[in-house]
Amino acid sequence: MRRIDLSIPSERLIGFTIPRNQGFLVCDHDEVWEVVIGVSVSVEPTSHAPYEIAARSDFVGWGREDSAPILTTGGSTISYEFDPRADVLHLHYATGETRNTIEFPILSGDWFAASFSEEGDLVVLAEPYHLDLYQIDP
Repeated sequence: MRRIDLSIPSERLIGFTIPRNQGFLVCDHDEVWEVVIGVSVSVEPTSHAPYEIAARSDFVGWGREDSAPILTTGGSTISYEFDPRADVLHLHYATGETRNTIEFPILSGDWFAASFSEEGDLVVLAEPYHLDLYQIDP
């Protein structure tokens, strides 16, 4: 796994859509950004309404008890246990014989979400104050 540098210009995120075709949306209470992963990564504001995006079936994050992140794809899995009182969340990634752990700082405790992309080549981890993006090595 390789971490992709990404900066979302928000003070408090509410979640993201499951990545598809090298892109996804990230929301806070006021704005929505489109993230596109290509040779470089772009983060551009959109005209979408945040709560309309948050109502979509592919949205994971704040207030979504019914969300369905992708935790297994192909031969790979991600797993975690979110403890809102913890300072760090340990996300476990497994594919074949390879096992890795990502330590993700928890600053809020309000919510945490993680998902593979639909294609299984990206992993997004998010909480209110930051979002990390990883590309899975082929």
